[in-house]
Amino acid sequence: MEHKHDPVLPIVEAILARENITPTAFGMKSIGDPRLVSDLRNGRELRSSTRDRVFDFIRQISSESLIAHTLRPRPTSRKEAAHA
Repeated sequence: MEHKHDPVLPIVEAILARENITPTAFGMKSIGDPRLVSDLRNGRELRSSTRDRVFDFIRQISSESLIAHTLRPRPTSRKEAAHA
């Protein structure tokens, strides 16, 4: 039997890969539930208020990631650029 997945799951999966965060850490940091991602993968559907909290966390880490990338020093030589 195939589970119906909450529409937030593909977004969460992309964030996990992009930010290199474990499913357990994502669940704990976003809503305090270490089983969040596992439950989503098994068909859990979120209440709108819980989904809002997940999206708030995604916006927060995405913004932090963008800031970190923007503030990363630019390489000053070709050798440094090759290793960046």
